[in-house]
Amino acid sequence: MWENPVTYAVLLGAMGSLVSIGVWIGRVNSFKASVENTLAEIKESIKGIQDSIEKILLRLPPD
Repeated sequence: MWENPVTYAVLLGAMGSLVSIGVWIGRVNSFKASVENTLAEIKESIKGIQDSIEKILLRLPPD
């Protein structure tokens, strides 16, 4: 089995595929973390806007 050069070619191909899959998973995880950070920033911005609106509404005279 190990004397056959095709075996080495298959093993190299399999290793290359594993490396490609690992790189792809790393990119997906990086994108996911980026999206999570962006959503957290948006949530903070919305909270700030809500707080500002509440402050403005508290200044208005009652009906």
